[in-house]
Amino acid sequence: MDGAGSGAARLAISAKQSMDTCTNAPMQQLVADYLADGRLDAHLDTLRSVYRERKQAMRAALADAFGEQVIATTAAGSSCG
Repeated sequence: MDGAGSGAARLAISAKQSMDTCTNAPMQQLVADYLADGRLDAHLDTLRSVYRERKQAMRAALADAFGEQVIATTAAGSSCG
């Protein structure tokens, strides 16, 4: 049996076809409008703030639990400060 007839290939083809046919045009328009309205930057600023707070809480919890045994670093290029 060739590869196209295998169960895995059939599943992969089915999954690909499902993704292709389930493109939601109204959602695409909603996202396009959202981007065109310039709201993405404000949303990203909000996310950065939320993740910054989460990072600080995690660092504090790690420091409380493990003290000097754990060193937390910030990845180069991190936008969460």
